[in-house]
Amino acid sequence: PFIWRAMGSASRPSWLAASGPGQLHVPPERWAMSIEQWAAFIMSCQLHQDLWQELEDSADKKKPGYVNLYQLADHFVKPWTRNTGNGIALLMNSSRPVKAQLMISHAWAEGIIETMIALIGKAGASGVGLGTPLWFCIFAQYQPGDEVGDCGPGIAEQLALDPFAVVIGSKPIYGMLVVHTSRAEPYDRLWCVHEMNEAHDAQVVTYAGCSTAYLGSVTRGDFSVRVDTANARCYSKADEERLRAQIIQGSGFDALSAKVLDIRMAALEKMLLAVQVLTDYSSSRLQMCFVDFAEYVENGMRASAKWIGLSCLLNIVHRSGDEEYMKLIVGMARTLIDAIKLKEELHGEVPPMMPADKCCLNPEYYEMLRHDDQALFEALSDLRTFMQPMAHLELGAGGEYVGLLNDPMLEIFRKYDMDKKGTIPLADMMSIFKTLDPAWSDDSLQRLFAALDRNGQVSYTEFVSYCRDVRWTMS
Repeated sequence: PFIWRAMGSASRPSWLAASGPGQLHVPPERWAMSIEQWAAFIMSCQLHQDLWQELEDSADKKKPGYVNLYQLADHFVKPWTRNTGNGIALLMNSSRPVKAQLMISHAWAEGIIETMIALIGKAGASGVGLGTPLWFCIFAQYQPGDEVGDCGPGIAEQLALDPFAVVIGSKPIYGMLVVHTSRAEPYDRLWCVHEMNEAHDAQVVTYAGCSTAYLGSVTRGDFSVRVDTANARCYSKADEERLRAQIIQGSGFDALSAKVLDIRMAALEKMLLAVQVLTDYSSSRLQMCFVDFAEYVENGMRASAKWIGLSCLLNIVHRSGDEEYMKLIVGMARTLIDAIKLKEELHGEVPPMMPADKCCLNPEYYEMLRHDDQALFEALSDLRTFMQPMAHLELGAGGEYVGLLNDPMLEIFRKYDMDKKGTIPLADMMSIFKTLDPAWSDDSLQRLFAALDRNGQVSYTEFVSYCRDVRWTMS
């Protein structure tokens, strides 16, 4: 079987485009990437396990045990985008930038794997599909532009476009999700307060996505759900003065502090309900209190988030045909199986809130995943084949089950992706549109698809984004 081995230094992945349309040539609301691409990129960084471990162990301006977004930017994002003039999101959608349908507000000091737990779990619990384009600033903006000798643009040039306000003002259909983790308070960061102010003024729906570790921290008293947003700070004093003036003229700090409390309580109440049911179910078997149980399952949550990220990465790399890279992905996935299994909690039974027909509790199946490369590849290629990872994240976020997978556009795309390569030939796409709606003429379809991917293939992200952009409803 494929055995996990780490990649060496953080060499640039071959599947990441080397050029793009240029940061300043694309409106900020299109500096977006799909949830699938977002999770895939993060796991492409973790494949460099030696460097990743070094960053996790580092105590430089943080506690050991996690990789934060500052480290991700310095060691992966900047080196891999340097002198391209394009952020990660634009490089991953170089032929056709996608419009953000979900704004993510977050702290840079948070752990990136915890961020995956919070974001993917909340998206799944809310029924937001993997093809949904999100705006995540570290990947949206071009990060190395202020380095000596770089082609730019610099951060100041990008901020002059007021990208956060522009994206929120575009009223993304899934609103703004604020990430909460146990490693950082997002509202210590004035930019997060600014984003909340813009969302409030634009009447954009705002909600919290919390990691299970954050829930545990609140329960232990390490974090308070109440926050005084007036205490938030910004690295640039000039930016701080400007943002404070805008907030005072807008909603005001008191109103924003109250809004933060509201979204936190709404998210935590749902999480408490879901997790408490599982805790009550398992406490007699494990003799653990709620807080200990939350900590106990955290390894399973982390492994589940990584599995989903690896699944997303495999689907992207599969299109490039890089078999050695795919072996690395499958090998790393194998190391996650025991943590995902969480056999001790379940004792071979289906706990409350988990549908029996969707749970995989057969020890023989897990054993097969450990030793059968083909079975592992199939389970990783399609999250519907092995649903436990998504179940863990969704239930942890207070959801019911596999909402993230219930994406009607994904169903339609897979129906016509005959060879399961993750793309549909452009010519076939035109035939599909005519089949679904005979009113389309050849001429109108050619005009409609003129701006679509020029390589003759349509990926799932392009398909979803394009259909939503033209507001075409499929039946």
